[in-house]
Amino acid sequence: MRVRITRLDRSLPLPRYATDGAAGFDLYARHDVTVAPGAIALIPTNVIIAVPDGYTLLVALRSSTPRRKGLIKPNGVGIIDADYAGPADEIQLQVLNITDTPVHIARGERIGQGLIIPLLRADWEEAGPAGRSRGGFGSTGSALDDPATVHELDGKDGQHPDREDEIRVVDGSVLPGARHDHEERE
Repeated sequence: MRVRITRLDRSLPLPRYATDGAAGFDLYARHDVTVAPGAIALIPTNVIIAVPDGYTLLVALRSSTPRRKGLIKPNGVGIIDADYAGPADEIQLQVLNITDTPVHIARGERIGQGLIIPLLRADWEEAGPAGRSRGGFGSTGSALDDPATVHELDGKDGQHPDREDEIRVVDGSVLPGARHDHEERE
């Protein structure tokens, strides 16, 4: 796939895949950056990439960056849209210094990676829930994740409650944060 790219400083290399099997291409710091302890900073990567229509560019830190530098990506991953390719749209990596000392990134240092991936767009079809509730955020691996343990969920036989009601499991215990029988129902 041919992708249009602009380097702001032509003395730095184009992004490149480090190995034949690399999923992501390396991104380099355009200039020196020092990130204060506990601070969030933007590291310019020297490139403006015209992501082709039907694709998106994901940017992340290199896997060694948190361990070697003490920097993490506070928003998890950067999503670069196809229409983010104007003259002021240099790709920047947002980092958070989780150490108690300043962290220095040198000009030309490999700091991040980019992955160009196909993008599917949804055509929404509004409807009710698609089935039995799994228990909500963070429930995987909990009692609610195993249908055999769910005994009662607001008397609706395992359906998602319309309000915050108690959830009981087979042993009769009430899950944390649920209302107890003695509390008055609204």
